Amino acid sequence: MTLLQQIGDRLAIADLITRLGLMLDSKEFGEVHAVLAPDVTVRTPGGAAAGIDAVLAQARRNHTVRTQHVISDVLVDLDGDRAVAGANLIVTFVPEVEGPDSRLTLNDQDVPDGRLTLGERYRFGAVRGDQGWRLDSIEVNRIWSTQPVPAGARVAAGG
Repeated sequence: MTLLQQIGDRLAIADLITRLGLMLDSKEFGEVHAVLAPDVTVRTPGGAAAGIDAVLAQARRNHTVRTQHVISDVLVDLDGDRAVAGANLIVTFVPEVEGPDSRLTLNDQDVPDGRLTLGERYRFGAVRGDQGWRLDSIEVNRIWSTQPVPAGARVAAGG
């Protein structure tokens, strides 16, 4: 594999990771097939899912308020038509409407201070197919949060 091919592969995988964060923030999943493999698996603090339809259902269930995913330090390890990537994630959850009376509610529980920020670590698997690279596994591990996550709240950053 040439250096130019390696650079292109790394950029393609990093773009998939960025597109995932943008989809979760916008809650628009029209390009999901250009990002995720059909047999994708997801394991997050908000649950586990297998297959693109189940992963989409989990993403919609876990991302019901405004979010901003800030993904950094993407490191891609290539192995032919497979790759593993890691990244840091800071995700903030805020109320849908800003104002003095706005509240952040997750699973029918108010979040003190009206916002929740999580520090997490992503681990991705990627596979190259006929259509190019796609993410085929996503794992999220929480490292810290600005406050306790309400019991039963599904505020996982991935999937």
